[in-house]
Formats: sequence, C-alpha cells, structure tokens
Amino acid sequence: MTWHTNRDTYDKIVFDDLRNNAILTAILAYAASEDPQKIAGKNSVTY
Repeated sequence: MTWHTNRDTYDKIVFDDLRNNAILTAILAYAASEDPQKIAGKNSVTY
C-alpha cells in the first residue's frame, strides 16, 4: 500500500510508471466505451 505525505514532491515522480498508468487507463476507458453489453443502473441515461 502506498501512503502519500506532504513530503511527496514532483521530483520523485517515476515518469515511465506515470506514462504506463496513463496508457492503461486510456485503454480501459476505451474498452469500456466500446463494450456492446451496457450495464444499466439507477442513474443511467437512455437516448
């Protein structure tokens, strides 16, 4: 588990990890948007 403190600063960013996490998030968001089986919830909007 990772804990963040006020001693965390930008000079400690691992840019390769940040890039990989951004790519993974984009892939998952795209895959979810293209999924033909939509999951309807209480707050779903039907067009």
